[in-house]
Amino acid sequence: MVALSRHPRDKYYIATKLSNFARETWSREASIAMYRNSFRELQVDYIDYMLLHAVGMGGGMEHLEDNLRTYCPLKPLTDDDFHFLQQVATNMMEWNTIPCNDCKYCMPCPYGIDIPSILLHYNKCLNEGNIIDDDTDDDYRRARRAFLVGYDRSVPKLRQASHCIGCNQCSPHCPQRINIPHELHRIDAFVERLKQHLD
Repeated sequence: MVALSRHPRDKYYIATKLSNFARETWSREASIAMYRNSFRELQVDYIDYMLLHAVGMGGGMEHLEDNLRTYCPLKPLTDDDFHFLQQVATNMMEWNTIPCNDCKYCMPCPYGIDIPSILLHYNKCLNEGNIIDDDTDDDYRRARRAFLVGYDRSVPKLRQASHCIGCNQCSPHCPQRINIPHELHRIDAFVERLKQHLD
């Protein structure tokens, strides 16, 4: 913050987050203490954006509601707010994307694998319609090429999923609780299937 102190406070935005990973930080009091500590550490009297990280900690929608009500003491969630969030969460769970948000907590991989880039490339291709398993599909050839060319451009060969040995040193650090070795092996198997159909 020393670098920013010479600039007027209204000329930049500050964002931080509540990282309530440890169970002892889940209570309302502990969350507020963490919130207040952000002001001390950042040496500011207001924060523009406060992100709620890992809210609910995988405890289901009921736990999510409890946490959101805890973290929003100035404006409690209405029933409409909660139903809206529940619908968004339900819709998100129906997507086939891997819930990686590129936080890089899984890194560094001891084997040099670029985990976030692999998962993000897969999600990008899925969202763009470039994940097609049926090789009789009219668009298969284009999608196959888009995936493989993009994969090699996004992730150097020595850092691709094929090098994952399944040590699982990454998964315990993932706030999204992704089974990373499983996803890497699944993506690698998909890549190998695509390569077999190259003509």
